[in-house]
Amino acid sequence: MTRSKGWMPAAAACLALAAVVAASSQIPQDLSWGVQAADPATTTEQTSVSVKPVGAAQLICPGPQQQGLENAAVPEQEQTVRVEAIHPPAEAIPGIVLEQAQGASEVAIQDVPESAETVTGTDAADRIELLIDGPQGALVKATGALSPGISTWQSHLAFTEGRRGLEVMQCGEAATEHWLIGGGGEPARLERLVLVNPSADPVTVDISVYGVDGLASSTSSQGVVVPGNDRAIVLLDAIAPGQSSPVVRVQAASGEIAAYLGDRWMDGTTGAGLETLGSAPEPALEQLIPGVVIREDAAGASLRVAVPGADSGIVTVSAFSADGQVELQQDVTVVEGEHVEDISLADLPSGTYSLQVTSDVPAVAAAQVRTAPGEDDETGLAWLSAAPEFDGALGVPVRALADGNSAWTLHMATTDADGGSISLARVAQDGVVSVEEITVPAGQPVSVEISADDQSWLFGANGGVRSMLSVRASDDTGDLIAASPLRGSTLTRGLTQVRPDLP
Repeated sequence: MTRSKGWMPAAAACLALAAVVAASSQIPQDLSWGVQAADPATTTEQTSVSVKPVGAAQLICPGPQQQGLENAAVPEQEQTVRVEAIHPPAEAIPGIVLEQAQGASEVAIQDVPESAETVTGTDAADRIELLIDGPQGALVKATGALSPGISTWQSHLAFTEGRRGLEVMQCGEAATEHWLIGGGGEPARLERLVLVNPSADPVTVDISVYGVDGLASSTSSQGVVVPGNDRAIVLLDAIAPGQSSPVVRVQAASGEIAAYLGDRWMDGTTGAGLETLGSAPEPALEQLIPGVVIREDAAGASLRVAVPGADSGIVTVSAFSADGQVELQQDVTVVEGEHVEDISLADLPSGTYSLQVTSDVPAVAAAQVRTAPGEDDETGLAWLSAAPEFDGALGVPVRALADGNSAWTLHMATTDADGGSISLARVAQDGVVSVEEITVPAGQPVSVEISADDQSWLFGANGGVRSMLSVRASDDTGDLIAASPLRGSTLTRGLTQVRPDLP
Protein backbone atom coordinates (compact mmCIF):
# COMPACT_ATOMS: atom_id res chain seq x y z
CA MET A 1 0.00 0.00 0.00
CA THR A 2 1.42 3.38 -1.01
CA ARG A 3 0.25 6.65 0.44
CA SER A 4 1.10 10.24 -0.35
CA LYS A 5 -0.22 13.60 0.73
CA GLY A 6 -0.05 16.64 -1.51
CA TRP A 7 -0.54 20.33 -0.83
CA MET A 8 -2.04 22.70 -3.34
CA PRO A 9 -2.35 26.49 -2.93
CA ALA A 10 -5.96 27.61 -2.97
CA ALA A 11 -5.89 31.07 -1.49
CA ALA A 12 -9.50 31.76 -2.23
CA ALA A 13 -10.51 28.77 -0.18
CA CYS A 14 -8.78 29.94 2.99
CA LEU A 15 -9.61 33.64 3.13
CA ALA A 16 -9.97 35.31 6.49
CA LEU A 17 -13.58 35.68 7.59
CA ALA A 18 -13.64 39.36 6.69
CA ALA A 19 -12.61 38.61 3.14
CA VAL A 20 -15.16 35.81 2.94
CA VAL A 21 -17.97 38.11 3.99
CA ALA A 22 -16.83 40.64 1.39
CA ALA A 23 -16.73 37.98 -1.30
CA SER A 24 -20.20 36.80 -0.34
CA SER A 25 -21.68 40.04 -1.62
CA GLN A 26 -20.75 38.88 -5.13
CA ILE A 27 -22.43 35.49 -4.73
CA PRO A 28 -26.14 35.10 -5.46
CA GLN A 29 -28.00 34.71 -2.19
CA ASP A 30 -30.58 32.45 -3.84
CA LEU A 31 -29.35 29.13 -2.50
CA SER A 32 -31.76 26.97 -4.47
CA TRP A 33 -28.89 25.44 -6.45
CA GLY A 34 -27.21 24.31 -3.24
CA VAL A 35 -30.21 23.10 -1.25
CA GLN A 36 -31.27 19.53 -0.77
CA ALA A 37 -35.03 19.88 -0.40
CA ALA A 38 -36.72 18.73 2.77
CA ASP A 39 -39.67 16.35 2.66
CA PRO A 40 -43.00 18.21 2.47
CA ALA A 41 -45.21 18.20 5.53
CA THR A 42 -48.24 15.97 5.33
CA THR A 43 -49.80 16.08 8.79
CA THR A 44 -49.52 19.71 9.90
CA GLU A 45 -50.60 23.06 8.55
CA GLN A 46 -47.58 25.15 9.58
CA THR A 47 -44.02 24.33 8.60
CA SER A 48 -40.82 26.27 8.04
CA VAL A 49 -37.61 25.26 6.29
CA SER A 50 -34.21 26.50 7.41
CA VAL A 51 -31.13 26.06 5.21
CA LYS A 52 -27.97 24.96 6.98
CA PRO A 53 -24.53 24.05 5.63
CA VAL A 54 -23.85 20.32 5.70
CA GLY A 55 -21.92 19.39 8.83
CA ALA A 56 -20.55 16.05 7.62
CA ALA A 57 -20.05 14.30 4.29
CA GLN A 58 -19.03 10.76 3.34
CA LEU A 59 -18.01 9.57 -0.14
CA ILE A 60 -16.85 6.12 -1.24
CA CYS A 61 -14.40 5.15 -4.01
CA PRO A 62 -14.12 1.59 -5.37
CA GLY A 63 -10.33 1.21 -5.36
CA PRO A 64 -8.56 -1.03 -7.92
CA GLN A 65 -11.17 -3.10 -9.77
CA GLN A 66 -8.45 -5.53 -10.91
CA GLN A 67 -7.59 -6.56 -7.33
CA GLY A 68 -9.50 -8.75 -4.87
CA LEU A 69 -11.58 -11.13 -6.98
CA GLU A 70 -10.19 -14.24 -5.23
CA ASN A 71 -10.86 -16.45 -8.25
CA ALA A 72 -7.96 -18.67 -9.26
CA ALA A 73 -9.27 -18.87 -12.84
CA VAL A 74 -8.97 -15.07 -13.24
CA PRO A 75 -5.42 -13.82 -12.52
CA GLU A 76 -5.01 -10.56 -10.63
CA GLN A 77 -3.63 -7.55 -12.50
CA GLU A 78 -1.38 -4.87 -11.08
CA GLN A 79 -3.28 -1.62 -10.68
CA THR A 80 -2.71 1.52 -8.65
CA VAL A 81 -5.43 4.13 -8.24
CA ARG A 82 -5.22 7.66 -6.87
CA VAL A 83 -7.97 8.93 -4.58
CA GLU A 84 -8.14 12.72 -4.14
CA ALA A 85 -10.25 15.02 -1.99
CA ILE A 86 -10.41 18.78 -2.59
CA HIS A 87 -12.45 21.64 -1.10
CA PRO A 88 -14.01 24.43 -3.19
CA PRO A 89 -12.76 28.03 -3.23
CA ALA A 90 -14.90 30.74 -1.68
CA GLU A 91 -16.11 31.85 -5.11
CA ALA A 92 -17.86 28.51 -5.64
CA ILE A 93 -19.80 28.59 -2.36
CA PRO A 94 -22.55 31.07 -1.42
CA GLY A 95 -21.18 33.51 1.14
CA ILE A 96 -23.87 32.67 3.69
CA VAL A 97 -22.73 29.04 3.66
CA LEU A 98 -19.14 30.08 4.38
CA GLU A 99 -20.28 32.31 7.20
CA GLN A 100 -22.40 29.63 8.86
CA ALA A 101 -20.17 26.58 8.29
CA GLN A 102 -18.63 25.68 11.63
CA GLY A 103 -17.36 22.87 13.81
CA ALA A 104 -14.13 20.91 14.01
CA SER A 105 -12.95 20.54 10.41
CA GLU A 106 -11.12 17.59 8.91
CA VAL A 107 -11.03 15.62 5.67
CA ALA A 108 -9.78 12.05 6.01
CA ILE A 109 -9.17 9.34 3.41
CA GLN A 110 -8.95 5.79 4.69
CA ASP A 111 -8.84 2.51 2.83
CA VAL A 112 -11.61 -0.08 3.18
CA PRO A 113 -10.91 -2.48 4.88
CA GLU A 114 -9.11 0.08 7.02
CA SER A 115 -5.40 -0.31 7.64
CA ALA A 116 -3.23 1.40 10.21
CA GLU A 117 -2.80 4.77 8.46
CA THR A 118 -5.30 7.44 7.46
CA VAL A 119 -4.42 10.52 5.40
CA THR A 120 -5.97 13.74 6.72
CA GLY A 121 -6.18 17.45 6.01
CA THR A 122 -7.49 20.16 8.33
CA ASP A 123 -7.37 23.26 6.14
CA ALA A 124 -9.44 24.27 3.11
CA ALA A 125 -6.21 24.65 1.12
CA ASP A 126 -5.27 21.00 1.64
CA ARG A 127 -5.47 18.71 -1.35
CA ILE A 128 -5.03 15.24 0.06
CA GLU A 129 -4.54 12.02 -1.81
CA LEU A 130 -4.13 8.32 -1.17
CA LEU A 131 -2.56 5.80 -3.55
CA ILE A 132 -4.05 2.31 -3.34
CA ASP A 133 -2.47 -0.70 -5.03
CA GLY A 134 -4.26 -3.55 -3.26
CA PRO A 135 -7.77 -5.02 -2.89
CA GLN A 136 -9.29 -2.08 -1.02
CA GLY A 137 -11.72 0.74 -1.58
CA ALA A 138 -11.50 4.21 -0.04
CA LEU A 139 -13.75 6.12 2.33
CA VAL A 140 -13.57 9.93 2.40
CA LYS A 141 -15.02 11.66 5.45
CA ALA A 142 -15.34 15.42 5.84
CA THR A 143 -16.51 17.19 8.99
CA GLY A 144 -17.35 20.72 10.05
CA ALA A 145 -16.61 23.66 7.77
CA LEU A 146 -14.82 21.43 5.25
CA SER A 147 -17.96 19.40 4.53
CA PRO A 148 -19.86 21.71 2.13
CA GLY A 149 -18.81 20.98 -1.44
CA ILE A 150 -16.10 18.40 -0.72
CA SER A 151 -15.15 16.77 -4.04
CA THR A 152 -13.67 13.26 -4.31
CA TRP A 153 -12.22 11.48 -7.33
CA GLN A 154 -10.47 8.26 -8.26
CA SER A 155 -8.11 7.98 -11.23
CA HIS A 156 -5.81 5.43 -12.84
CA LEU A 157 -3.46 5.56 -15.83
CA ALA A 158 -1.24 2.79 -17.18
CA PHE A 159 0.47 2.42 -20.56
CA THR A 160 1.99 -0.96 -19.75
CA GLU A 161 1.35 -3.60 -22.40
CA GLY A 162 -1.58 -5.80 -21.41
CA ARG A 163 -2.68 -3.38 -18.69
CA ARG A 164 -3.28 -0.19 -20.65
CA GLY A 165 -6.13 1.91 -19.36
CA LEU A 166 -7.30 5.33 -18.19
CA GLU A 167 -9.96 5.81 -15.52
CA VAL A 168 -11.16 9.12 -14.07
CA MET A 169 -14.35 8.94 -12.04
CA GLN A 170 -16.25 10.89 -9.42
CA CYS A 171 -16.71 8.93 -6.20
CA GLY A 172 -20.26 8.66 -4.88
CA GLU A 173 -22.38 8.08 -1.83
CA ALA A 174 -23.75 4.86 -0.40
CA ALA A 175 -27.37 4.18 -1.38
CA THR A 176 -29.99 1.44 -1.29
CA GLU A 177 -30.09 1.08 -5.09
CA HIS A 178 -27.65 1.47 -7.99
CA TRP A 179 -27.96 1.15 -11.78
CA LEU A 180 -24.74 0.24 -13.62
CA ILE A 181 -24.47 0.14 -17.42
CA GLY A 182 -21.42 -1.30 -19.16
CA GLY A 183 -19.56 -4.38 -20.33
CA GLY A 184 -20.13 -6.77 -23.20
CA GLY A 185 -20.08 -10.36 -24.34
CA GLU A 186 -16.83 -10.39 -26.32
CA PRO A 187 -14.28 -13.13 -25.51
CA ALA A 188 -11.81 -12.10 -22.78
CA ARG A 189 -14.06 -9.21 -21.69
CA LEU A 190 -14.68 -9.27 -17.95
CA GLU A 191 -17.08 -7.20 -15.85
CA ARG A 192 -16.48 -6.98 -12.10
CA LEU A 193 -19.06 -5.60 -9.72
CA VAL A 194 -17.27 -3.73 -6.91
CA LEU A 195 -19.32 -3.37 -3.71
CA VAL A 196 -18.04 -1.22 -0.83
CA ASN A 197 -19.73 -1.23 2.58
CA PRO A 198 -18.80 1.87 4.63
CA SER A 199 -20.78 0.82 7.71
CA ALA A 200 -19.80 -1.45 10.58
CA ASP A 201 -22.67 -3.89 9.96
CA PRO A 202 -22.87 -6.39 7.10
CA VAL A 203 -25.10 -5.41 4.16
CA THR A 204 -27.01 -7.93 2.05
CA VAL A 205 -27.59 -7.08 -1.61
CA ASP A 206 -29.59 -8.56 -4.48
CA ILE A 207 -28.15 -8.25 -7.98
CA SER A 208 -30.34 -8.22 -11.09
CA VAL A 209 -28.82 -8.39 -14.58
CA TYR A 210 -30.84 -7.30 -17.62
CA GLY A 211 -29.79 -8.28 -21.15
CA VAL A 212 -30.99 -8.62 -24.73
CA ASP A 213 -32.79 -11.82 -23.75
CA GLY A 214 -34.47 -10.34 -20.71
CA LEU A 215 -33.86 -10.50 -16.97
CA ALA A 216 -31.29 -13.13 -16.05
CA SER A 217 -32.26 -15.47 -13.22
CA SER A 218 -29.60 -16.67 -10.78
CA THR A 219 -29.80 -17.73 -7.17
CA SER A 220 -26.12 -16.81 -6.73
CA SER A 221 -26.97 -13.15 -7.34
CA GLN A 222 -29.42 -12.98 -4.43
CA GLY A 223 -28.40 -12.40 -0.83
CA VAL A 224 -24.78 -11.42 -1.52
CA VAL A 225 -23.28 -10.35 1.81
CA VAL A 226 -20.73 -7.54 2.00
CA PRO A 227 -19.05 -7.55 5.45
CA GLY A 228 -18.96 -4.37 7.51
CA ASN A 229 -16.17 -1.91 6.67
CA ASP A 230 -15.17 -4.10 3.76
CA ARG A 231 -15.25 -4.54 0.00
CA ALA A 232 -16.47 -7.41 -2.18
CA ILE A 233 -16.01 -8.13 -5.89
CA VAL A 234 -18.50 -10.19 -7.88
CA LEU A 235 -17.62 -11.47 -11.35
CA LEU A 236 -20.64 -10.72 -13.52
CA ASP A 237 -20.13 -13.82 -15.66
CA ALA A 238 -20.42 -15.94 -12.52
CA ILE A 239 -23.99 -14.79 -11.82
CA ALA A 240 -25.20 -14.00 -15.36
CA PRO A 241 -22.98 -15.74 -17.91
CA GLY A 242 -23.09 -14.90 -21.60
CA GLN A 243 -24.66 -11.46 -21.34
CA SER A 244 -23.72 -9.45 -24.43
CA SER A 245 -25.20 -6.15 -23.23
CA PRO A 246 -25.54 -6.20 -19.43
CA VAL A 247 -27.33 -3.61 -17.32
CA VAL A 248 -27.00 -4.23 -13.59
CA ARG A 249 -29.31 -3.29 -10.74
CA VAL A 250 -27.96 -3.54 -7.19
CA GLN A 251 -30.46 -3.38 -4.32
CA ALA A 252 -29.44 -3.36 -0.69
CA ALA A 253 -31.83 -5.40 1.42
CA SER A 254 -30.36 -3.93 4.60
CA GLY A 255 -28.38 -0.74 4.99
CA GLU A 256 -26.67 1.14 2.15
CA ILE A 257 -23.88 0.22 -0.20
CA ALA A 258 -21.63 1.84 -2.82
CA ALA A 259 -21.54 -0.02 -6.13
CA TYR A 260 -19.33 0.28 -9.22
CA LEU A 261 -18.84 -1.73 -12.40
CA GLY A 262 -15.41 -2.49 -13.84
CA ASP A 263 -15.14 -3.31 -17.56
CA ARG A 264 -11.84 -4.79 -18.80
CA TRP A 265 -11.74 -5.67 -22.48
CA MET A 266 -8.92 -7.70 -23.99
CA ASP A 267 -8.91 -8.77 -27.64
CA GLY A 268 -6.54 -11.71 -27.27
CA THR A 269 -3.43 -10.07 -25.84
CA THR A 270 -4.41 -6.66 -27.20
CA GLY A 271 -5.98 -4.13 -24.85
CA ALA A 272 -9.34 -2.88 -26.08
CA GLY A 273 -10.17 -0.73 -23.05
CA LEU A 274 -10.44 -0.45 -19.27
CA GLU A 275 -13.18 1.42 -17.42
CA THR A 276 -14.71 1.69 -13.95
CA LEU A 277 -18.09 3.38 -13.86
CA GLY A 278 -20.42 4.55 -11.15
CA SER A 279 -24.18 4.69 -10.79
CA ALA A 280 -26.41 5.95 -13.58
CA PRO A 281 -29.52 8.00 -12.77
CA GLU A 282 -32.57 5.93 -11.86
CA PRO A 283 -35.03 4.96 -14.61
CA ALA A 284 -36.86 7.98 -16.02
CA LEU A 285 -38.82 9.12 -19.06
CA GLU A 286 -35.90 11.30 -20.17
CA GLN A 287 -32.15 10.84 -19.90
CA LEU A 288 -29.46 13.21 -21.21
CA ILE A 289 -25.87 12.22 -22.00
CA PRO A 290 -23.57 15.20 -22.72
CA GLY A 291 -20.01 14.92 -24.00
CA VAL A 292 -20.34 11.95 -26.36
CA VAL A 293 -17.18 12.39 -28.42
CA ILE A 294 -17.11 10.47 -31.72
CA ARG A 295 -13.51 10.28 -32.95
CA GLU A 296 -12.49 9.97 -36.56
CA ASP A 297 -11.69 6.37 -37.56
CA ALA A 298 -12.72 5.16 -34.09
CA ALA A 299 -14.36 1.83 -33.46
CA GLY A 300 -18.15 1.98 -33.50
CA ALA A 301 -19.97 3.95 -30.82
CA SER A 302 -23.28 2.75 -29.42
CA LEU A 303 -26.06 3.63 -27.00
CA ARG A 304 -27.34 1.07 -24.50
CA VAL A 305 -30.92 1.43 -23.28
CA ALA A 306 -32.73 -0.78 -20.76
CA VAL A 307 -36.42 -0.80 -19.88
CA PRO A 308 -36.58 -2.48 -16.44
CA GLY A 309 -40.37 -2.50 -16.11
CA ALA A 310 -42.71 -5.13 -17.51
CA ASP A 311 -44.12 -2.90 -20.26
CA SER A 312 -42.30 -2.30 -23.54
CA GLY A 313 -41.08 1.20 -24.26
CA ILE A 314 -40.88 3.32 -27.41
CA VAL A 315 -37.44 4.91 -27.11
CA THR A 316 -36.52 8.01 -29.11
CA VAL A 317 -32.90 9.14 -29.43
CA SER A 318 -32.01 12.70 -30.48
CA ALA A 319 -28.43 13.85 -31.11
CA PHE A 320 -27.33 17.48 -30.76
CA SER A 321 -24.06 19.17 -31.69
CA ALA A 322 -22.99 22.77 -31.10
CA ASP A 323 -24.79 23.60 -34.37
CA GLY A 324 -28.09 22.00 -33.35
CA GLN A 325 -29.85 18.69 -33.90
CA VAL A 326 -28.19 16.01 -36.04
CA GLU A 327 -30.25 13.36 -37.79
CA LEU A 328 -29.89 9.76 -36.65
CA GLN A 329 -30.83 6.79 -38.83
CA GLN A 330 -32.05 4.72 -35.86
CA ASP A 331 -33.85 7.38 -33.87
CA VAL A 332 -36.82 5.29 -32.68
CA THR A 333 -36.49 1.81 -31.13
CA VAL A 334 -38.97 -0.41 -29.35
CA VAL A 335 -37.40 -1.99 -26.25
CA GLU A 336 -39.26 -4.86 -24.65
CA GLY A 337 -39.97 -4.77 -20.93
CA GLU A 338 -37.07 -6.11 -18.80
CA HIS A 339 -34.85 -6.09 -21.91
CA VAL A 340 -31.80 -4.20 -23.20
CA GLU A 341 -31.07 -2.83 -26.67
CA ASP A 342 -27.79 -1.54 -28.09
CA ILE A 343 -28.41 1.22 -30.63
CA SER A 344 -25.66 1.94 -33.15
CA LEU A 345 -24.30 5.49 -33.40
CA ALA A 346 -22.11 4.61 -36.39
CA ASP A 347 -23.86 7.13 -38.65
CA LEU A 348 -22.78 10.09 -36.51
CA PRO A 349 -19.81 11.93 -38.06
CA SER A 350 -16.82 12.72 -35.86
CA GLY A 351 -17.64 15.44 -33.37
CA THR A 352 -19.05 16.09 -29.88
CA TYR A 353 -22.72 15.45 -29.13
CA SER A 354 -25.30 15.32 -26.40
CA LEU A 355 -27.80 12.48 -26.64
CA GLN A 356 -31.37 12.94 -25.42
CA VAL A 357 -33.12 9.63 -24.72
CA THR A 358 -36.89 9.77 -24.20
CA SER A 359 -39.28 6.90 -23.61
CA ASP A 360 -42.95 6.41 -22.80
CA VAL A 361 -41.90 4.20 -19.86
CA PRO A 362 -38.97 4.69 -17.45
CA ALA A 363 -35.59 3.67 -18.91
CA VAL A 364 -31.86 3.91 -18.19
CA ALA A 365 -29.18 4.72 -20.76
CA ALA A 366 -25.43 5.00 -21.34
CA ALA A 367 -23.18 5.48 -24.38
CA GLN A 368 -20.04 3.51 -25.23
CA VAL A 369 -17.27 5.25 -27.20
CA ARG A 370 -13.84 4.02 -28.26
CA THR A 371 -10.69 5.44 -29.83
CA ALA A 372 -9.18 4.63 -33.19
CA PRO A 373 -6.81 1.62 -33.07
CA GLY A 374 -3.21 2.62 -32.43
CA GLU A 375 -0.05 0.57 -32.69
CA ASP A 376 -0.74 -3.14 -32.21
CA ASP A 377 -4.46 -2.27 -32.57
CA GLU A 378 -4.72 -1.04 -28.97
CA THR A 379 -7.83 1.09 -28.29
CA GLY A 380 -9.31 3.13 -25.46
CA LEU A 381 -12.81 2.72 -24.03
CA ALA A 382 -15.22 4.95 -22.11
CA TRP A 383 -18.77 4.49 -20.84
CA LEU A 384 -20.87 7.62 -20.43
CA SER A 385 -23.91 7.20 -18.22
CA ALA A 386 -26.66 9.77 -18.38
CA ALA A 387 -25.91 12.82 -16.25
CA PRO A 388 -28.21 14.19 -13.52
CA GLU A 389 -29.21 17.84 -13.35
CA PHE A 390 -26.22 19.63 -11.85
CA ASP A 391 -26.63 21.07 -8.38
CA GLY A 392 -24.23 22.26 -5.69
CA ALA A 393 -20.52 22.63 -6.55
CA LEU A 394 -17.87 20.31 -7.94
CA GLY A 395 -14.13 20.45 -8.46
CA VAL A 396 -12.31 18.50 -11.16
CA PRO A 397 -8.91 17.04 -10.19
CA VAL A 398 -7.08 18.10 -13.35
CA ARG A 399 -3.42 17.16 -13.60
CA ALA A 400 -0.89 16.63 -16.34
CA LEU A 401 -1.03 13.06 -17.64
CA ALA A 402 1.31 11.12 -19.92
CA ASP A 403 4.13 13.67 -19.77
CA GLY A 404 1.69 16.45 -20.52
CA ASN A 405 0.12 14.75 -23.53
CA SER A 406 -3.40 14.87 -22.18
CA ALA A 407 -6.57 16.92 -22.47
CA TRP A 408 -9.43 17.66 -20.05
CA THR A 409 -12.80 18.89 -21.29
CA LEU A 410 -16.03 19.87 -19.56
CA HIS A 411 -19.23 19.31 -21.56
CA MET A 412 -22.54 20.97 -20.71
CA ALA A 413 -26.01 20.48 -22.19
CA THR A 414 -29.67 21.13 -21.39
CA THR A 415 -33.05 20.30 -22.88
CA ASP A 416 -34.75 23.22 -21.11
CA ALA A 417 -36.57 25.28 -23.75
CA ASP A 418 -35.14 28.51 -22.29
CA GLY A 419 -31.60 27.16 -22.04
CA GLY A 420 -29.47 27.35 -18.91
CA SER A 421 -26.15 28.44 -17.50
CA ILE A 422 -23.42 27.30 -15.16
CA SER A 423 -20.45 29.07 -13.58
CA LEU A 424 -16.84 27.93 -13.90
CA ALA A 425 -14.21 29.03 -11.38
CA ARG A 426 -10.55 28.51 -12.26
CA VAL A 427 -8.01 28.57 -9.42
CA ALA A 428 -4.52 29.28 -10.75
CA GLN A 429 -1.41 27.91 -9.10
CA ASP A 430 -0.80 31.28 -7.44
CA GLY A 431 -4.27 31.15 -5.87
CA VAL A 432 -5.87 33.76 -8.14
CA VAL A 433 -9.48 32.85 -8.95
CA SER A 434 -11.30 33.81 -12.13
CA VAL A 435 -15.01 33.13 -12.64
CA GLU A 436 -16.97 32.96 -15.89
CA GLU A 437 -20.62 32.19 -16.54
CA ILE A 438 -21.18 29.71 -19.36
CA THR A 439 -24.41 30.02 -21.30
CA VAL A 440 -25.86 26.68 -22.44
CA PRO A 441 -28.52 27.09 -25.17
CA ALA A 442 -31.24 24.48 -25.50
CA GLY A 443 -30.21 21.76 -27.93
CA GLN A 444 -26.71 23.21 -28.39
CA PRO A 445 -24.15 21.55 -26.09
CA VAL A 446 -21.12 23.52 -24.99
CA SER A 447 -17.58 22.19 -24.44
CA VAL A 448 -14.84 23.99 -22.49
CA GLU A 449 -11.20 22.91 -22.36
CA ILE A 450 -9.68 23.12 -18.88
CA SER A 451 -5.99 23.37 -18.12
CA ALA A 452 -3.95 21.04 -15.95
CA ASP A 453 -2.32 24.18 -14.55
CA ASP A 454 -5.60 25.31 -12.93
CA GLN A 455 -8.07 23.83 -10.49
CA SER A 456 -11.55 24.04 -12.04
CA TRP A 457 -14.89 24.21 -10.20
CA LEU A 458 -18.44 24.17 -11.54
CA PHE A 459 -21.24 25.76 -9.51
CA GLY A 460 -24.42 27.83 -9.71
CA ALA A 461 -26.18 25.84 -12.45
CA ASN A 462 -29.71 26.61 -13.58
CA GLY A 463 -31.99 25.62 -16.45
CA GLY A 464 -31.50 21.87 -16.05
CA VAL A 465 -27.85 21.85 -17.07
CA ARG A 466 -26.13 18.43 -17.14
CA SER A 467 -22.36 18.08 -17.32
CA MET A 468 -19.75 15.48 -18.28
CA LEU A 469 -15.98 15.38 -17.86
CA SER A 470 -13.95 13.72 -20.60
CA VAL A 471 -10.22 13.02 -20.42
CA ARG A 472 -7.72 11.88 -23.03
CA ALA A 473 -4.14 10.68 -22.51
CA SER A 474 -1.82 9.54 -25.30
CA ASP A 475 1.45 7.76 -25.93
CA ASP A 476 3.09 6.32 -29.05
CA THR A 477 0.66 3.37 -28.96
CA GLY A 478 -2.46 5.51 -29.19
CA ASP A 479 -5.14 7.34 -27.22
CA LEU A 480 -6.76 6.34 -23.94
CA ILE A 481 -10.03 7.99 -22.88
CA ALA A 482 -12.20 8.28 -19.78
CA ALA A 483 -15.44 10.06 -18.93
CA SER A 484 -17.51 10.77 -15.84
CA PRO A 485 -20.97 12.33 -15.50
CA LEU A 486 -20.81 15.12 -12.94
CA ARG A 487 -22.93 15.37 -9.77
CA GLY A 488 -22.53 18.47 -7.68
CA SER A 489 -21.34 17.99 -4.11
CA THR A 490 -23.90 19.00 -1.50
CA LEU A 491 -23.48 22.44 0.07
CA THR A 492 -26.58 22.78 2.25
CA ARG A 493 -29.48 20.79 3.61
CA GLY A 494 -33.02 21.99 4.22
CA LEU A 495 -34.25 21.27 7.74
CA THR A 496 -38.01 21.21 8.22
CA GLN A 497 -39.42 22.55 11.47
CA VAL A 498 -43.02 21.56 12.20
CA ARG A 499 -45.41 23.52 14.43
CA PRO A 500 -48.89 22.26 15.25
CA ASP A 501 -51.76 24.40 14.07
CA LEU A 502 -52.98 25.51 17.49
CA PRO A 503 -56.41 27.11 17.95
